Amino acid sequence: MPFINEINFNNISTINGVAIDASGGDITSLTDWNTRLSGTYSEGDYAVWSATGAVYRWAAGLRDGGGDWVRQEAYSSSYAHEVYLGGTEANDAAVLATGWTTISTSGNGNIDYDGTHVVLSGTSASSAFDQALINNAASGSLATSSYAWVCGQFKMPYFNSSWNARLFSMRDGSFRITFRHTNSNARIARTNTSNTVQDTQYLPNSEGEFSSSTVEKHVAVYLTPYISSDEPGMVALWIDHSLVPYHVGKRNLASDSGSKFFMLLAQDTTGVNRGCVLAIRNYTAGII
Repeated sequence: MPFINEINFNNISTINGVAIDASGGDITSLTDWNTRLSGTYSEGDYAVWSATGAVYRWAAGLRDGGGDWVRQEAYSSSYAHEVYLGGTEANDAAVLATGWTTISTSGNGNIDYDGTHVVLSGTSASSAFDQALINNAASGSLATSSYAWVCGQFKMPYFNSSWNARLFSMRDGSFRITFRHTNSNARIARTNTSNTVQDTQYLPNSEGEFSSSTVEKHVAVYLTPYISSDEPGMVALWIDHSLVPYHVGKRNLASDSGSKFFMLLAQDTTGVNRGCVLAIRNYTAGII
């Protein structure tokens, strides 16, 4: 039986103001995101992140039909798989089998597979420009009219002097939505294409910081459609299953037409002993 503060919530109808119909069965208690896929779930099933009370629902169409949990605030039964990373992929071919279309490196950039994370390294001991990226350039169904759900676990084993780690970067053909951790702001922040911060914060800076090489954060992003300048769509971001969003902003803050994509990237700028390493696992992206 799942409990929060010694209260059995199987038959409670609301949690944190969210109405829950548990008549179909037990509500799953999530305590470890790495084991969240264990078990058998049906579309719309409920789960609660026990440490915070954040409510999730099962979306069966994600992860190539294997399914995943989506925040109640972002849930729909219509999600379709876009891309994902487990972290246990052993090579480039295994990554490309999960929906990604491009894996590339420049300079001293490198991609490693350590058994638990896909590790992007964009570091340099010289004055070269270095980066590693994973891209889905075939996101043809992504559009300004799309809803999108993206989440993943990230850590940064190394960052020094001048770095650019893109945890989430999406372009829908008209706008780019990017959340980075860079030396310019030293925390997860939404930026435009020139790396200028476009943030509205509701949590302390420490929530968005990678303060050491061992810190791992769960980060989730939800997009609603851009309809018009009067209905610009919403972008919300949660960190570590927080009840309150870390960021809420308009979808159309950064105009950027061009090919559509989802992207993960680690990069340095020119200079000696600069750059970063970004380790990723449990990444899921889906759209409606």
